[in-house]
Amino acid sequence: MRRAAVVGYKMDPAAATDAEFNAMWNHLVFGGRGVPRLASPEVARTILERLQRLSQRFGTRIAIEQGLGVIRLEAGASSELRR
Repeated sequence: MRRAAVVGYKMDPAAATDAEFNAMWNHLVFGGRGVPRLASPEVARTILERLQRLSQRFGTRIAIEQGLGVIRLEAGASSELRR
């Protein structure tokens, strides 16, 4: 089983405000190819907690809210990323 996350952004006209992501997993079938599926709540929590741990060293805080990972972007952060 492979585990991953799919990321989406909430946008306002000026910039991205938050990043939200769903935990996903691939059920491996023929030839090692996977079929992506939303993870169960238990597996999703495991995936998101791992992403929290891995992101800490980069100063990124991931909240887990209603089964989603959420990164709150500070005002002006997206404009700094474009430089």
